[in-house]
Amino acid sequence: PVHDDISALCEQGYTIEHRQCAEAGHVSGILDSLGEQWYWLQSRLNNEPLAETCVVAEPLVCER
Repeated sequence: PVHDDISALCEQGYTIEHRQCAEAGHVSGILDSLGEQWYWLQSRLNNEPLAETCVVAEPLVCER
């Protein structure tokens, strides 16, 4: 259901950078995506722009 909401939220003015870890479950995703979360936070702290917004991304292999 999250994927279906991205377009609607973007149309409402939200800026969303969607990332999805391959084979991660809803609950395990928080741990499976720790490396991605750290990278995202560091990029925001370095004032780097979001990579691609309002796009439903293909699943990627995430590293903890």
